[in-house]
Amino acid sequence: MNKSLLDLSGKIEGPVITVCDPIAKLVKEHKVECFVIGATARDIVISAYHGFPIRSMTNDVDFGIQVANWGDVIPALYEQNF
Repeated sequence: MNKSLLDLSGKIEGPVITVCDPIAKLVKEHKVECFVIGATARDIVISAYHGFPIRSMTNDVDFGIQVANWGDVIPALYEQNF
């Protein structure tokens, strides 16, 4: 993974944080890599980093999660209703 990522700390608000916060806690607890992908990732960069308004037609948040053993993470995902 490229380690020169944009620092968007404190710049993401609203429903995206509502969805991302539980995932962030889960991946931290299980020490796995996670990132937002798709239209939401694009909207975050355009809005939070460049300051342009979001004009997305989608309301979902897509995640990529890298784990060594899904058996360790799947029960935790179910517990959080994901």
